[in-house]
Amino acid sequence: MSQECCICQKNLTGRPKIQFEDKIYCYICAKEVVGAKDSVAVKKHANDLKEYEAKAAKHKTWEETLASFLPSKTTQKCIIVGVAIGFAVFLENPVLFLPGLLIGLIVKHFYVQSQRSDWVRNHPEPEYPSYPSGDYASSRIQLVGGVRGKPLSGSHRKKILERDGYQCQSCGQVFPAEQLEVHHIKPQAKGGKHFSTNLITLCYDCHLDEGWFGHSHKMRKWHRK
Repeated sequence: MSQECCICQKNLTGRPKIQFEDKIYCYICAKEVVGAKDSVAVKKHANDLKEYEAKAAKHKTWEETLASFLPSKTTQKCIIVGVAIGFAVFLENPVLFLPGLLIGLIVKHFYVQSQRSDWVRNHPEPEYPSYPSGDYASSRIQLVGGVRGKPLSGSHRKKILERDGYQCQSCGQVFPAEQLEVHHIKPQAKGGKHFSTNLITLCYDCHLDEGWFGHSHKMRKWHRK
């Protein structure tokens, strides 16, 4: 396994290594490469979503038009009651009104289905579209060696900040220590440990916006607002 970033050639021994499409990147370079690919994916997904919404709207219009063509609920009830009354009168037995309702339900069903079939035959149902899924590069990245290694002893925060030169490994800017945070690339809840290969320096804002490997900072983002 390569110990250097394929772009900036930084030595990644003891540092996080991000694998994407069989290549190894440092965190900053991975952000640039994956971000560029995902920006294209976002635009494509937006276009696919517009197409989906147009087709879904067309299908909804078809359903509404069909519903307006079919007999109304009131008409359907009249058919059922009318058949029941006719059945009882024809056989001259009022007691048969209730069985007549069952016959009326059957007649109503076949009548409505016949009307529906005739309309659909002349107005074929448009295909209902599948919701578009985005092919995002960030969903295909892998952290190499982030869950195995030797745990850091003592203050891991200071060691990681010094290792990264007090530079945010997302935006690339250098900050004072108090404006930086140490981030677990793979969340502790998913097996991420206090290993140097799983820890990275991020500034406060980049840490809030970090979403790789299932991270979410909804409560902190709400506080920022």
